[in-house]
Amino acid sequence: MKWIMRIVDGMARIGYWGAACLAAIMMLHVSADVLSKYFLNAPIVATLEMVSNYYMVAIIFLPLGYVQQENRHVAFTLVTDMLRPRMRAIVGLAAAALSLVYLAAMIWSSFDEALYQTELRATINLNFTLPVWQARWIPPVGFALMALCILCQAIRAFVDAASARNADASPQSTN
Repeated sequence: MKWIMRIVDGMARIGYWGAACLAAIMMLHVSADVLSKYFLNAPIVATLEMVSNYYMVAIIFLPLGYVQQENRHVAFTLVTDMLRPRMRAIVGLAAAALSLVYLAAMIWSSFDEALYQTELRATINLNFTLPVWQARWIPPVGFALMALCILCQAIRAFVDAASARNADASPQSTN
């Protein structure tokens, strides 16, 4: 089981680093476009379309698993911080279950849209045809990575809680 969790952790890190690299590439692309526009009077064609249809989509969705893995999503813990550890664990597992249901719907919906856009071979018409259907596959991948990370965290929490309960229930040896 640990090897599966290591694979999921690795995939989340790949998503994070992929998004970080694309953010750097986007920065270079936009900077080159601005310099080209003002110094050569010839902007790079389709920069806005590439940024909005590829770079930004990847930067938003690919690191979702890593953000979940590092517990960096926005959290409101005013109430849960006052709970006892056992109740906090129960609330955490319930939140994980609800998140997985929500993410399953998001995966389904974005996967369905990606299939539809792939069938259409969706494009944007500029001076040339820019295919954008490939980028429609990024959201379901990001949502799936996040769901896998939540599932691994929930399994870890459940196993840790069960281990703690078993340790508390086992008779103490005396020396």
